[in-house]
Amino acid sequence: MKSHSVVFATLSLSVACSDGSQRTTRDTASTVVQTAAREQPDSVADETDGCAKKLPPALSAQLQSLFPQHRVPLSSDNPAWAVRMDKRGGGDGCLGIAEGDFDGDGATDFAVLLSPSGDTTSPLIVARSQAQGYRIDTLRVWTGVRQALYVSKVGPSRQERTEILSDNSAALEPGEVVAFESKRPGVIGGVLESAAVVFFYDGKRWVHVWISD
Repeated sequence: MKSHSVVFATLSLSVACSDGSQRTTRDTASTVVQTAAREQPDSVADETDGCAKKLPPALSAQLQSLFPQHRVPLSSDNPAWAVRMDKRGGGDGCLGIAEGDFDGDGATDFAVLLSPSGDTTSPLIVARSQAQGYRIDTLRVWTGVRQALYVSKVGPSRQERTEILSDNSAALEPGEVVAFESKRPGVIGGVLESAAVVFFYDGKRWVHVWISD
């Protein structure tokens, strides 16, 4: 099955944004939480939704508790044309959740783009599987229209800063690097047909490379 990350990586590189519009967001932060038996979140996708059942119930409950102003994503959070394109590329139409072993410990981790319910921001988090519960790393807090945002998995690769920023006219953000080569899969997120940033875990912290802006 073709990976749908390729489709959206291509989309994200097709249009360039003006400098600085998408790069100003909160720094990476982390918190450790333990798995707990909680009630299911109020907003639960039905079985026809591509995001349904992608997250373990305990993780969904953790996220609802940690982010009360947000909810887990639905396929309908993104425009129909983007969902169709993802499915044509072999995906399931869920542009808000990506799975992969992002920290290289052999367990499945989840990248989740939360949707606002009582807020106007969309946190991008990674839930890294641990012996008890998940470690929740907040990679970025996006602002703007949620429909335009996406997250996907990118394979082990070398990523380099977009040429738009390669003249170093824009200062590096905390955690940002000019280039990075990873043997682990990473997380790509951003704005459909516009900004794109790739996150990799280097064994100690998350680093990111802007590949389109």
